[in-house]
Amino acid sequence: MSLPRFLFDTSVLVPAMITAHEHHDLARPWLERAMVGEFRLVLSVHALAECFSVLTRLPGTLKCSPSMAHAVLKGNLLTRAKALVVALETDDYLAILDDLAAKNLAGGVIFDALHVRAARRHKARIVTFNQRDFARLVPDPTHDLILPT
Repeated sequence: MSLPRFLFDTSVLVPAMITAHEHHDLARPWLERAMVGEFRLVLSVHALAECFSVLTRLPGTLKCSPSMAHAVLKGNLLTRAKALVVALETDDYLAILDDLAAKNLAGGVIFDALHVRAARRHKARIVTFNQRDFARLVPDPTHDLILPT
């Protein structure tokens, strides 16, 4: 039997790795569950890039150097959690654009749509603190989205 799959967005990934983050105590247990193999962590390449960006521009003492951000991401997500890193194809991007245009959704929602498409392709539920943003993009928010608690 295969393990359940969960895709974390950046709103969960960053606090899971930054102890001083206000959501750390809610996000970290999810990452630890992935690390012990309770489920398969799915990570979109977009999330990996987004996390690197966020980690290297956090305010004050929370900010990571590029080499520290690289080590944190590689150590936590790739080595310990053994995340399945997935990329989208050109057809996926075109389908996302079609969907957003049909729903009249504009702006940064496209970045959430990248996570949704990756999750669908790899049969993963989405773990996010931004449920409201994602709810308009998934067929069944109560099933497809999980709020870390």
